[in-house]
Amino acid sequence: MRTRTPEQHEADYRWLTPSEAMDLIGVDSVEMVRELIRDGHLKAIDVSRSTVPRYKVSPDAIAEFLAESRRRVTE
Repeated sequence: MRTRTPEQHEADYRWLTPSEAMDLIGVDSVEMVRELIRDGHLKAIDVSRSTVPRYKVSPDAIAEFLAESRRRVTE
């Protein structure tokens, strides 16, 4: 049986910045990612301690967003 190392597990669940998410979902700007988050299309958490949001996006949220996008295109 093959087991995963803690590093492999952590890599799968490392929270991404909006600029990293931008590359993965294929949009043109970080502001577009922030807009997707604000509009509820892309799930994220705000890790800021101030009034200016600082978003982090999970790999699962990216996968969910891409699956939903594909589903909408094929309908």
